[in-house]
Amino acid sequence: MTRLVASIRAAKGIWGPSSVVQRTPRSTMMTSTTTRCYSRSFRQELEADPLAKFKYQYPLAKEPPEIKQTQALDVSDKVDDGSSPAKKPAGAEDRYDRSGISDFEIEQIRKQQETLLSKNVSSMITPGDTVPPGVPGNLPSSQLTTPITELTQLDNGIRVVSQELSSSGLSSTLGIVSAVGSRFEKHPSQRGATNVLQLLSFGTPTPSYPDPISFLMDLGGAAHICDTAREQSIHCIDLLRPHVDEAFPLLREVLLEPQWVDDFVEQAKKTLEYQAEDAPPEAILGEAMQLAAFGSDQQLGQSHMYLEDNPELTASVVQDFWQSRFVNNPKELVVSCAGIEHDHLVQLTTDHFGHLQQVASDNSSAKQASEYLGGQVILDRMAPDGLVRVGLGFKVGGWHSEDLVTVCVLQTLLGGGSSFSAGGPGKGMYSRLYRQILNRYGWAESSEAFAAFYDELGVFGLSGSTAPKRANDMLRVFAEHLVKLAVEPVTDEELNRAKNMLRGNVLTQLESRFVLFEDMGRQVLTYGHREQVLQTCAKIDAVTKADIKDVVMRAISKTSPTCAVVGGELADGTISSYDEICRWFS
Repeated sequence: MTRLVASIRAAKGIWGPSSVVQRTPRSTMMTSTTTRCYSRSFRQELEADPLAKFKYQYPLAKEPPEIKQTQALDVSDKVDDGSSPAKKPAGAEDRYDRSGISDFEIEQIRKQQETLLSKNVSSMITPGDTVPPGVPGNLPSSQLTTPITELTQLDNGIRVVSQELSSSGLSSTLGIVSAVGSRFEKHPSQRGATNVLQLLSFGTPTPSYPDPISFLMDLGGAAHICDTAREQSIHCIDLLRPHVDEAFPLLREVLLEPQWVDDFVEQAKKTLEYQAEDAPPEAILGEAMQLAAFGSDQQLGQSHMYLEDNPELTASVVQDFWQSRFVNNPKELVVSCAGIEHDHLVQLTTDHFGHLQQVASDNSSAKQASEYLGGQVILDRMAPDGLVRVGLGFKVGGWHSEDLVTVCVLQTLLGGGSSFSAGGPGKGMYSRLYRQILNRYGWAESSEAFAAFYDELGVFGLSGSTAPKRANDMLRVFAEHLVKLAVEPVTDEELNRAKNMLRGNVLTQLESRFVLFEDMGRQVLTYGHREQVLQTCAKIDAVTKADIKDVVMRAISKTSPTCAVVGGELADGTISSYDEICRWFS
């Protein structure tokens, strides 16, 4: 393109009467042009101040650069094939050239360097016999103690849970798990308050911290995390352990004294609208499954995503919602920390959150049990890839059900994923959905098992993506596999592989500070205590083929199916009616 433009300009005489245009390398062009354009005053300025040339980003060229056109054959004999020795610029010194230096002189230079380094190295990093404070000792396994989860309840109802770390003792993850979720947005004006709270977390100024995020960065690069769901929310800080005492006042003000401003809330709402437009189709399918399973009139049927604008959602509404669900509800707050001494955490919690008192609120913001209904929802929403997402599920037990671990093993056994997956161990390529759906049906783009658990119940099923004309075929295949689980026991190989994978995932995830913090907080908030990991592994090992067969049989025989389809280009009659889907399981 450069050569073409140069030829056109030359033909039109833009650069003078000459029609011959020569091309030179860019470095040569810049050097020659710059030299040619220096005025007498500038040369005088350059002689007085050698750095004056850096004041100008580009030279003020008044004539065209010289461009010279050549062909490869013209310079083939001048190309350096690497056989000739490298030429050293005149006057340059090769610091690595040892020619002319004897071995004795080299040894003397090395000793001088060692002496110089030994004088400049700080004594703080000199190897010694003592371990610096705060660094866990490198002890054999026989001398290590098993970390213990400690739990304390304050007078106002706040529960404090912590566990020391056997490794990575220099960092801590602390925060609060609360019963703040979208299911508690009972009034229409509150719809979307949970999403706004997540976006504005640590982003609104407080009385002592005009910019909380900058303060966190000053604490050795501390990071904040906020995650909201239908039933619970987490607000936590991951930081170096010596800064825990400095982080607690910030955490208190961010959670108890945020300055809600209408402008911030409106900006957050706009951001949520943009996020909804670009939301993954799988997330929209999940919302459609919730709506089909519970209906829009129940708490669990309300959309967790901010899918449409709510003009009634203002800063005062968000503040009232936060006040009722968090500030005035200490009995449903859990302060959790991974990597801290428990008594110290209790003292910090008492100092900063011990003054909170339980305040009775109206029943509209309390948890109201949702009843499983079952149904069908079809959303006409074109996905960027043109595929249709389909889901088929049934009712199962919730967090307090005895079938919880069995359903988790079943989900791992079915596995699944995308038809395109980069290899590697642990990808679930030998799970049932990979072997019997993705590897069998070429039109299946993705297929995986899902499970959504809540306080009173849960939903388990299969979801996937395919072309619009194959959407009903995928629903039928899902139904066949669910029925097959109810009438035929899984193989020993499948069951053992699923239990080993689930057990390995649980143990591996708990190596993370954040996962440990979250696990302790959520378990205490849900059950009132934390189950030891050995008990969880024992429950996984106790699952049998009969348990899996029984839980699926009860799901498809005693409850109605839930079906959701999200996509475009769905002609009338493409998807079977809900009555027909129900007959598949009768």
